[in-house]
Amino acid sequence: MEPGIGFIIGLFVAGLLAITVEIFIPGGVVGTMGGLSVLAAVILGFIHSGTLGTTLLVAGVIFVPVCLFGAMSLAPKLPFSKQLFLQESLDAEKGYVSQEDGLDQLAGREGVATTDLHPSGIAEIDGRRTDVVADGEMIEKGTKIRVVHVEGNRVVVEAKSV
Repeated sequence: MEPGIGFIIGLFVAGLLAITVEIFIPGGVVGTMGGLSVLAAVILGFIHSGTLGTTLLVAGVIFVPVCLFGAMSLAPKLPFSKQLFLQESLDAEKGYVSQEDGLDQLAGREGVATTDLHPSGIAEIDGRRTDVVADGEMIEKGTKIRVVHVEGNRVVVEAKSV
């Protein structure tokens, strides 16, 4: 016994709703189930009749992107969106920085490892405690070090040769 047209269209609509809800409940499960529901409705539509299957296929190609775009456009305007989405940008004009001040000036400077570097740890460079990473070797606490280079917040050091 094949399913009726009402069931097939209901499955299709339920799939579209699940895909739309995925924007608000991230994780992939609801959206995947919605996509599978739409696909199952299209397949069942073709089993029922070629016209219904073609209609659902075209509707899916049109309405799935429309539902996604509509949900993404509507989502930031909803009252509970402040709990779901970041409301402000984290740019330098507002005081947010991705790199610690003055790290780029440490290149070539010397200091002392204040912890064992296996390979990361802490060193004192120019009187400043700094998170560092040893360049390929483990360095024991108390060893004199030299900053090889700085990549963003990553300060790479090597043991200073005597």
